[in-house]
Amino acid sequence: MKNIYETLRTSRAALMALLVGLLMLAANVARSQEVTIATDKDDYLPGEWVMITGTGWLPGETVQLTLIHIEPNIPDHTHDDVWEVIADGDGNFHKAEFFFVEEKELNTAFELTALGLTSRWVAITTFTDGNSITFNTPTQVGTINTGTGGTATYAFNIGRDGAGNTFTTTLSTSTLPTGVAAAFSPNPITFPPGATRTSTLTLTVASTVPAGSYTFTVSGTDSKDGTSANITLTVSGCAQPNSTDFTGNTICAGGTGTLTFDAINATFSSPYTIVYTNGTTQWSQVIATASETTFNVAVNPTITTNYTLVSITNGAGCVRTTGFTDATAEITVRPLPAAPSAGNITTTYDGTLKTGTATVPTGITVDWYDAATGGNATTAPSGTNAGTYTAWAEARNTT
Repeated sequence: MKNIYETLRTSRAALMALLVGLLMLAANVARSQEVTIATDKDDYLPGEWVMITGTGWLPGETVQLTLIHIEPNIPDHTHDDVWEVIADGDGNFHKAEFFFVEEKELNTAFELTALGLTSRWVAITTFTDGNSITFNTPTQVGTINTGTGGTATYAFNIGRDGAGNTFTTTLSTSTLPTGVAAAFSPNPITFPPGATRTSTLTLTVASTVPAGSYTFTVSGTDSKDGTSANITLTVSGCAQPNSTDFTGNTICAGGTGTLTFDAINATFSSPYTIVYTNGTTQWSQVIATASETTFNVAVNPTITTNYTLVSITNGAGCVRTTGFTDATAEITVRPLPAAPSAGNITTTYDGTLKTGTATVPTGITVDWYDAATGGNATTAPSGTNAGTYTAWAEARNTT
C-alpha cells in the first residue's frame, strides 16, 4: 500500500507541475496581447528619423528590437538590424532617434519586432519609406444634367516631396458612382527631383446618373500620403421638356402634309429639337419658339399616317423620351375625286336668273373659282341679263 501511495503522490505532483506550466503559458499568451511597439508615422521620407514607443512590458525589462526589410529586400541590407531598449518602471519605453531612413531605402517596407528578453512577450509593427505627392483641390468645369449626361473636367496641380530621386506614379480615383468613368491626361506621371506636374481628369457621366453631389478623391498608386482632399462632382436635375399639342393636317393625295407642335411656355428653353417617327423612319425638327410651330413633314404621306414623338431635347440638353402630354399626330390623306362634270349653258334671255351647275358623285363638294388654275374662290356662274358668265368647277373630297 505504501508503494502505491507514493506512486500516486508522485503522479499527482507531476500533474500539478504540468498544470502550473500550462497556466503560466496561458498567462504569457494573454499578457502578450497587451504589449505594444509603435512608430510615430506609417511612412517616412529619406532623411527622417523613425521614432518608436513601447508599452505594457515588464518594469526594467530589456526589450530586443529587430528591424528587417520585407518588401523589397535591399541587396546590401540583407542583415537584420538589432537594438536593445530598457523599459521604465511602468513597462514603457521611448526612443526619439531609433532608425535613420536612407535614400536607397525608398519604396521599401520594414517590419519591426519587439521581444521581451525576460517575459518573452512579442509585439510587431510595420512602416514604409516612400515618396509622397500633394494635390490641389480643383473645381468642376462643365455642367452635367441627369437625363443627358456629359463630361466634366478637373485641373490638378501635383507637387512632390523633397527627396532627391526620380519616381513615377499612376493617378486613380476612389470609387465613383455607377455610370461615371474617369480618365487622366497625362497618366502616369514622372517626377524628377523638385518637380511639379499637372494632369487633367475627365469624368464621363452617363445620362442615367441621378442628380446629386458626389465626392471622391484622387491618389497616386506608387506614392505614400498622396491622396487629395474630397473633390465634388455635381449632377444637376433636368426640367424635361414637353408639349401641349401635337397635331397633323388633312390633305388630298399628293398634297403637302404638315405637323404642328406647341411647346409648354413655362418650361421652354430654346431651341427644342423633336424627333418623330411614322413607325418606320425617324426625322428631326428644330422648334425655335414656345408658340405653335407648323412644319412640313420630311416625306408627304400617300395614305393617312400617324406620327409619334420619340424625344424632345431642349436648349439645356435635357431630354424627354416618355410621358409626352400629346405624343401622336395624324395626317389624314383623302383620295383625289374625279373631275366634276360641267358644261356650257346657252339659254334665251327672259329676264330670269340663270345659274351654271357641275355634277359630282355623292360625298364630293364642288368649289368654284374665277380662273382655270389658281384664282379666287367664287360662286357658280349666274346672271339675269344677256351676256356670258364664266366660272371653273373643282371637285373636293370631304370624306
